[in-house]
Amino acid sequence: MGNYASRTGNPELVVTVQPYNDNKARKTIVLTETTVDCLRNKIIEVFGEDQDSALHIYYRILRKSVNNQSRYLLSRNANLVDIFNEVETLLEKQKQLLFEYNSLFVVVISSKHSAQPDVIVELEKVDIVAELKEMIVEHFGVGSNVRIYYQNSETDAKTIIKNEKSLKLGLINSGRVYFELLETKTIPDEIKLSTSTAISTLTQRDAKSYRDLGLFISYNWSTKQNVNAVVNKLSVLKPDLPIWRDTEKMESDIYDSMGSGIAGCQVVVACFSLGYLESPNCMLELGFAQDLRKPIIPVFFFEEGEDITTLRQKYSKAFLIIASKKYSDFKRWDALDSNWEAAFDIFVKEVECALNKVALSAVVVPNSPLEVWLVPESFDADLEAYTLEYVPGTCLWIVPALEAWTRTKERVMYLNGGAGTGKSLIVYSLTKNLPGNFVIGALFICRYNNVRKSDPIVLVSTIVCSLCLSLGGAYRQYVEVEMEEDCARVKDKKQSLLKTPVKAFKVLVVDGLKKLLVSEWKTKTLLIVIDALDELNRETRHSVLKILTTLCPELPGFVKIVTTGRPECDIYYALQELSPFVLRPGDNNNTADLQVFVKYRLQALWGLILQGTDAEKCCEALVEKADGLFIYARNVCEYIKKQNLDPKQALVDVEALTSGSDGVYRAIIERELQTNRAERLAQFKCVFAVLFTAQRPLTLGSLANIGGLDICNVESVVSEFRSILKIEHGGIVSAIHKSVKDFFTDFTRCGGELFIHTVDASLAVCCLQILISNLSHNMAHLDPAKFYSKDELAQLTVLNEDFQYAVLFWASHFKLGFSKASVVDQQAIIKLLYEFCTKTLPYYLEALLLVSKLNDVFPMVHSVSDILSGFTHIEEVKTVLSLLNDLKFVAVNFRTQLLASPLQVYNHALIAVPLETKYYCLYQGLAPARRTIGAEKEWSLFTLLGHSNNVRSVAYSPDSQTVVSGSSDNTVKLWSVETGECVKTLVGHSGWVNSVAFSPDSIFVVSGSRDNTVKLWSVETGECVKTFVGHSSSVDSATFSPDSKFVVSGSNDKTVKLWSVETGELSKTLVGHSGWVFSVAFSPDSMTVVSGSADKTVKLWSIETGECVKTFVGNASRVISVAFSPDSKFVVSGSDDKTVKLWSVETGELSKTLVGHSGWVFSVAFSPDSKTVVSGSADKTVKLWSVETGECGKTFVGNASRVNSVAFSPDSKFVVSGSDDKTVKLWSVEIRELSKALKGHSEGVRSVAFSPDSIFVVSGSSDNTVKLWSVETGEISQTLVGHSNSVNSVAFSPDSKTVVSGSADKTVKLWSVETGELFKTLVGHSNSVTSVSLSPDGNTVVSGSDDKTVKLWSVETGECSKTLVGHTLFVNSVAFSPDSIFVVSGSRDNTVKLWFVETGELSKTLKGHSEGVRSVAFLPDSKTVVSGSVDMTVKLWSVETGECLETRDWDGIDVRDTFFPSELTVQDGWICFDKILLYFIGRNINGFSESSVSWHMANNVFCLTLKN
Repeated sequence: MGNYASRTGNPELVVTVQPYNDNKARKTIVLTETTVDCLRNKIIEVFGEDQDSALHIYYRILRKSVNNQSRYLLSRNANLVDIFNEVETLLEKQKQLLFEYNSLFVVVISSKHSAQPDVIVELEKVDIVAELKEMIVEHFGVGSNVRIYYQNSETDAKTIIKNEKSLKLGLINSGRVYFELLETKTIPDEIKLSTSTAISTLTQRDAKSYRDLGLFISYNWSTKQNVNAVVNKLSVLKPDLPIWRDTEKMESDIYDSMGSGIAGCQVVVACFSLGYLESPNCMLELGFAQDLRKPIIPVFFFEEGEDITTLRQKYSKAFLIIASKKYSDFKRWDALDSNWEAAFDIFVKEVECALNKVALSAVVVPNSPLEVWLVPESFDADLEAYTLEYVPGTCLWIVPALEAWTRTKERVMYLNGGAGTGKSLIVYSLTKNLPGNFVIGALFICRYNNVRKSDPIVLVSTIVCSLCLSLGGAYRQYVEVEMEEDCARVKDKKQSLLKTPVKAFKVLVVDGLKKLLVSEWKTKTLLIVIDALDELNRETRHSVLKILTTLCPELPGFVKIVTTGRPECDIYYALQELSPFVLRPGDNNNTADLQVFVKYRLQALWGLILQGTDAEKCCEALVEKADGLFIYARNVCEYIKKQNLDPKQALVDVEALTSGSDGVYRAIIERELQTNRAERLAQFKCVFAVLFTAQRPLTLGSLANIGGLDICNVESVVSEFRSILKIEHGGIVSAIHKSVKDFFTDFTRCGGELFIHTVDASLAVCCLQILISNLSHNMAHLDPAKFYSKDELAQLTVLNEDFQYAVLFWASHFKLGFSKASVVDQQAIIKLLYEFCTKTLPYYLEALLLVSKLNDVFPMVHSVSDILSGFTHIEEVKTVLSLLNDLKFVAVNFRTQLLASPLQVYNHALIAVPLETKYYCLYQGLAPARRTIGAEKEWSLFTLLGHSNNVRSVAYSPDSQTVVSGSSDNTVKLWSVETGECVKTLVGHSGWVNSVAFSPDSIFVVSGSRDNTVKLWSVETGECVKTFVGHSSSVDSATFSPDSKFVVSGSNDKTVKLWSVETGELSKTLVGHSGWVFSVAFSPDSMTVVSGSADKTVKLWSIETGECVKTFVGNASRVISVAFSPDSKFVVSGSDDKTVKLWSVETGELSKTLVGHSGWVFSVAFSPDSKTVVSGSADKTVKLWSVETGECGKTFVGNASRVNSVAFSPDSKFVVSGSDDKTVKLWSVEIRELSKALKGHSEGVRSVAFSPDSIFVVSGSSDNTVKLWSVETGEISQTLVGHSNSVNSVAFSPDSKTVVSGSADKTVKLWSVETGELFKTLVGHSNSVTSVSLSPDGNTVVSGSDDKTVKLWSVETGECSKTLVGHTLFVNSVAFSPDSIFVVSGSRDNTVKLWFVETGELSKTLKGHSEGVRSVAFLPDSKTVVSGSVDMTVKLWSVETGECLETRDWDGIDVRDTFFPSELTVQDGWICFDKILLYFIGRNINGFSESSVSWHMANNVFCLTLKN
């Protein structure tokens, strides 16, 4: 028996193998390798098994001293040497290692008439059809009366599966099998439309938000007087505390008498008396309070002489509910008695304590910075629920199985089984029964009906936080360092590590656990447990599967991960290489556990169960019926408990059940609805319809309000059908198992009478009503002068549960329900939606911000707009669509401001809305100010903010959903086109990123940089996967070939290089340009590359030969950008010569020259249909050109600096541009030109000033003009033409009648405000005039110039009266003192000078700035001067002494405002009114008036004015 494996001088191993449980077929096999694959191949060879079969191979250590040795399943990656070593460590002499195998079919099962996901099962080759039916019952919850077939993939013909042969044919033909119930049913129209009348009844209801408050008094009428005494005194003591109690002599239905009582209260007071204990209603209330997990305060009102000990025995269930709770004993004392007062004091303290606990549990306050960063999910409620379900002594077999597995080198165990087979209870068992050498470091329980518990990002964050708490030490220190680095990344507007679950797990878990000392874990195993993988979000769980398959093998050897889940297709295939542990309902372990479970549950009802009794027979029958399904047994036990059945009746009911969970649910309904069936069934279906339709579990009060239900009916149904419900802490209600919903919402399974259809349309109506009734301005009472972080907002509890639910899910219900509603109901919904949009839209946006869900705007707008697109003939729909479109623009364009504070909904994000939009017209009254000059009329573009320096390159993803940008801040950013959010920041370049592009398959982004490298980035993870090194100078352009195989790059080293994407190697270097290569592009067939160069040429290169096949000559200056047309007919080029040129690829000739830009053309691109060219220029514009005519079709103006890059979206609807103004802008090709909205100067504005009467703003521009703007209307009043060069400075006279301007043409001009006429030109400066001002009496002009002088001029004569000489460099700024005694000047020579107006003599030179002085001004008292410098300081000077009085940092605003702010101020780029954050500009302010502020950006002048 000891010769289980003989080892000779060669590596061959001799092992013993047999088919599963077939000792007679045992054979000896010689292995050449110690791998499972080698063993598998030998089994197939020796035993003649099918090559395509799935083999499960087990090992057993046969020991004479041990009976019933366990089998352990081998994973594909196991090393047989480890198993041999394990056997050798046993001291027993008689031992043998035996391998067994099972040959299995792997089958995909699909339900033909159900939305349940497909599952994959492994079938033994015994009775295929019977086993298939067992699997269908297990995984889909239906009965066994089904038809199983496969469908021909070409003809759709059905073939019934009867045996192994037909199954094989099915697998070959289609790869899956289908089943359908033999009684196939269709849903009648009357059932489909059964809620049509319900919506009309909902439209008139009161939908105020529901909040749990106060006490519910559960008592018997016989103690009314005593209870009233307690309640009355409590009401006096706590007048704001709501108290509910029955005042109708308790003669009505129990749930009617409760009103909104138990479900709506925070605490239940149970007034025990003999009458209370004898009353069925009182006991129902007590039981219901316990079911809802409400805090219960017992109060005793027993009569003198009543023996409480005897009552405890007789009414043990009631006393068990209040066991260990402190009670107040009033003993029917008089309220004036001192004993009564003492009892009352105890009662009050208990009430206060209970209410405080409820209040504290409602607010989850993170305990540490780590928790604030990670925001982990708590599973206390789930574990508490498992505590109630778990039966001690069950699931213990998992411990030795786990211990054996942990001795292997495997990292992940996958425990899979059907729904209801007890996987989660096995996980809970691990937390209770593991020996001391195991440490559970983290636990995550996935929940399909909980957004956070189905989110992979939350999963990783929770695991990390749990590991920090359980391990502490080196691991926690490592994570805290990563936290600090991540917070710094986020502060720099880079993507948080926590946004990508795969990367976060690698850095925080894998790398972090490697910091632990292996020596400390030699005898211990660290477990990470993930329960119910199949309940993760299906759209995103691929990241968790990737973690399990690719990252977990990198974990230290002492770390093991246990996962559970149903074998849905993606999970099964992804986890094939892991250690599979298939939980089969028929297994002995599961059956034994069920026996213990059932007996334990029923003994709690009936007492000790003796052999041969009905109770024992009932237990045996139930175990047999359950057939391994824990959920089946649990539901039946709850049903027996709820019905209070004796063993004999229970046995009858159990024997009448059918297999599968369907039979249980049908039996529960039949039993509960024996009386008043029609009415109660209707109530049941109404409540459960809302329960099934709701997007997440809710408390009873919220469930009632969200569903438009009567709270009494909800309480009644929940109490009656408690056996199929799960009630978590706080009274949150959901179905006990997903199979409950699957049964009642599948007409083919439950039939017409029980069928419950989802009621999304009704819930959409109720949610909209709740929003209309409860939304308001500043719901959280936020401070308008503060910024609010996401963490600060998370601490707010302003939105009640039902209110928050309506905010988050109304659109989802609208999307799912509108098209299914009747025409009448659709009209009612449209009317309600119109009311919502026209009355509450800004408040709704505020609510979304309060719950940090700004991005919910975009799918909402998309889905509602898509659904209502067929109803645009209705005026209300037109209004709704227009307002929602406005809301989308608000959310994208003002994203940064909105995320600063929810109150920016009414400030910046309303002030900046275009004037002619419906949104602004409807809601402008909510804004405290309006933008007059520079206000847009209509929406024109989306602006994406995030880069900290120039945006040098932009591109669209092939699906038009994402934009990539490269910047001089050395980063690459990925932006969501829908939300405007930066979804990833790719960091790695050490120089400017000059070029970016998506691969055609959207898997990669390529970037070229000034650091001489080209980098390849993964779009999914944001990680750099390859760096191409070879250029000797800056890479100005990089892009992919259309087949995604190559990257081409152009560089300042004058070469073009081709790189292999697969290997990262240099394929070819194309040499021929004599100047820098600025731009490269592939032809659509990937055979040709085009390049544009500083040598003024465009070249075409053959990819195959590397030779230049054509050179296009014709540009007068450098060629900065080139592109191929998608039809391969043309190449377009943009040049420093300000032209766009079209070249024929076939002939090499110039086809057209497109003229219109006034600056260098930095970027060109074709539209996908090859009919349009887009160009971006140094003139700050984007232009669209017709390829056919060469004409400019549109000009987009809006950038504050040059446009470096442009590209079309693949759907041709948008153009994206990147600019030196640090923005990425999305332009709609279909809208009219932005230049029509932003009219004004044609070149940059250099100076702006208010008139003293606040009626006008004057601006001077590089276009040589001066413009007068009306503050009231925003329109141009006058354009003053006369200067021959840039106007550098403008100012008003004190009477507002004259404007003075100083220009680079060396002149000063005086203009009439009324007529716009020039009435004097002051000539005398020998260089550019930089600054002008008028004296307080209006008689003298002062000017400063680059000729280093200051001049005083007579307004009357136009003559220069004095020239003030003393500065050694340019004079940047001049001003008069209010008393007209002094002139102050600031110069590039770092000094401020004070001059006497009367004599022209220098009074003082003020020194202190370390760089040039940009701005000077007097304060109103004429005794103080303030100056601002390039050194970014502001200084306050004494005119009398010349001393510097104070120095402050300067942010570029009006220098006077730094020390003496008016009501309108600027703080960190925000315009503020009385400290309220009004409007963000992030740039210098040019001037303030009493109620207005002005600034300029590029060619435009802006003015913001307070409302009266």
